[in-house]
Amino acid sequence: MSEERRVQGPVGELWTRWLADGQLTAAEQQDLADALDRSEREGDERLAYHRLDGALCALGREAHDGGAFARRFRERLHAEHDGGGFVSSFEQRLRLAARPVIPRAPVRPLRVIAWVAAPLALTLALTIALRGGAPAPPATADPAATAQPLFPGQGESESGARRPVPPAVARVERVTGTAFLLDNARKAPAHPGAWVGFGMGLVTVGRDSRAVLAFPDRTSFELGGNTALVQISDSDRPGDRGKEAFLARGRLGAEVTAQPVGRPMLITTPQAEAAVVGTRFALTVDGRSTRLDVEHGAVEIGRLSGGTPVTVRAAQFALVTEATDPTVLSTARGAALLVVGSLMLTPGDDRIKKRLETLGFDVQVRGVGPPDPEELRRCRVVLLSSSIFSLNLNTQYRDVPVPVVVWEPSLFDDLGMTGPEEHGGSGVLPSTGQLLIHDPGSPLAAGLSGTVQVIAASPDGPVRARRLEMSFGSPGPQARWVASWPGRPERAVVFAYERGTLMPGLPAAPARRVGLFLYDRTPPQLTDAGWALFDAALLWAAEAR
Repeated sequence: MSEERRVQGPVGELWTRWLADGQLTAAEQQDLADALDRSEREGDERLAYHRLDGALCALGREAHDGGAFARRFRERLHAEHDGGGFVSSFEQRLRLAARPVIPRAPVRPLRVIAWVAAPLALTLALTIALRGGAPAPPATADPAATAQPLFPGQGESESGARRPVPPAVARVERVTGTAFLLDNARKAPAHPGAWVGFGMGLVTVGRDSRAVLAFPDRTSFELGGNTALVQISDSDRPGDRGKEAFLARGRLGAEVTAQPVGRPMLITTPQAEAAVVGTRFALTVDGRSTRLDVEHGAVEIGRLSGGTPVTVRAAQFALVTEATDPTVLSTARGAALLVVGSLMLTPGDDRIKKRLETLGFDVQVRGVGPPDPEELRRCRVVLLSSSIFSLNLNTQYRDVPVPVVVWEPSLFDDLGMTGPEEHGGSGVLPSTGQLLIHDPGSPLAAGLSGTVQVIAASPDGPVRARRLEMSFGSPGPQARWVASWPGRPERAVVFAYERGTLMPGLPAAPARRVGLFLYDRTPPQLTDAGWALFDAALLWAAEAR
């Protein structure tokens, strides 16, 4: 991290305390104000803060509720995919809220630093970007060095007087699907050739939407679906920082030209900050964590709330959460696609995701819906969690030519792996947490034999957490019956099909298929033997890709 960013730690701590409860001594308030007043952009950020403060108060909230409010807003957007329902509710409350606001003692406005201001300001920006609304005039290309107005009234002060238009920072090169340019919570459709001014944002709406942003030095950004990149800035003036942006959600791929010495490009997320000198990388924000994947070169990343930054090099990735420092892992095993019922991961899904990462997989998490051919092309294995409501997925993954590991028993028959569920072909029942290994020589047996305890719960845990449940299926005779329910040999708890093998619901398996004994609360309860079986099943499936 640069020396300038290292000194932000105490400032960030004071700011967080001020937002949380306003309890700063007079000396601390003066120190914070003096530290933040040094920025030339203070005036614009103060204005953004006051606009946000007014919006929060319209909801009956104080400004110090902003951090938690922004987190809940982001979580709801991720849970709903398109955010439509929650955004509508948010707009309605802004319009109709009549709750009186208790006057507060005046507090000196403070500069909103990026790691707090951006998530808060985005609550209003995303509200407009994700709603259809009346479209603003389209952006037009301008080869000049200064951005032209994209919005009604842009370039005018509140009194109507003309003011300088923000200088151009980058230009939109390509748009697929729906994308918007954002400026002070206003939007305009993003078209190829449109200039992006200092401090503006770019948002893609829809899973398949894409947008490419090009800088004058040949640095380029590619925004994936449902991605929000705001506070885009750049300056070549001596003493200023270089390229900066805040990735609020989604996926950002970047190819970065070598940056000036001492002025790395800074990409901030809700959990982390990445410093880039020149490389190819991707950042993904999924609501609870930030993931950095480096394809070429090296990127330094650290947790916003403190801790030691790490350097991530080619063929490596790092995960950062609000509570944990970055962990650097290898991507040598390739990509694994984890399909879950909700992007707000359950404890079981979260444990599976971490296990995959420990094994060296590049984990991509997605919700239910038709498979994305591009995602399937990149991944080595697909995992279907029991958190999926089977009626929302049905047979969508039945014919994919990628290995599949599944532990939702209601999907066994949808994938053609067992007979119909209603005829006893699959199910989930309370168990002792034990299984019986039938084929100890199979690579899926992980070297185990006999009766094995694969699930166990702490006797001190909650009653619900002490329930041991296992999924089972009744596969066809061509399947590999690796393990079964003790005393019930017709109930297979670890079974698999090789590619091309006849299955009860398909004449030939499109790729390797594995059914496992896990269920909703099982992953946190797995013993070492249980994890060994999971690892063996996963690696067996993935090795054929």
